[in-house]
Amino acid sequence: MSDYSELHNLFKLAEEKIKTVEHLEIDGLTIPAINELRYAGKHCLVSLTSSDQTAISFSIHEAKDHCKRAIYDVMEMGIVVLLHNIEQFSKDYKRVRITKVIPKYIADRQNVINARTYISQNNRAEITSKGYQIIQSHFDQVRAITDKFELSRPELNKVMYNRFLTLVLAILAITVAAAGVIINVCSTP
Repeated sequence: MSDYSELHNLFKLAEEKIKTVEHLEIDGLTIPAINELRYAGKHCLVSLTSSDQTAISFSIHEAKDHCKRAIYDVMEMGIVVLLHNIEQFSKDYKRVRITKVIPKYIADRQNVINARTYISQNNRAEITSKGYQIIQSHFDQVRAITDKFELSRPELNKVMYNRFLTLVLAILAITVAAAGVIINVCSTP
């Protein structure tokens, strides 16, 4: 594969990932990645207009690195947003036995922790040639988990409603029983 073909593929991939994360609807989330693509474009133009083979090779290499950073940046921001959504989900259902509705909830939470750990332990400035691919994998996994959790909300809401209804009925039964005892005690001479 030629350097320009590889650069084109990386640029295209970065654009796709930016569009994916833009659908999370958080303003400004993709700006760092877009800036990286701007820099990639600048280096690409330098490579196309230069006659010095060393400068051309260097510029293509720099452009590829900016594309990889763009992918990393946008995937990292996407994961951060998804992690926030997952934390909100956990708070919303902290009193519900989630594993009854989502049997692999514990394994899913472990995968979420793995993604969070990866982000906290890796610096985008030190991205290896595989770093942008690894973070894509984490994003895809966290996105699938988030989607599963969101799809489970109606069933979890039913569990919460049933628990609430059971509690209300128990309180009502206790109140009726207590009233019966009071009436019985008051009516005996």
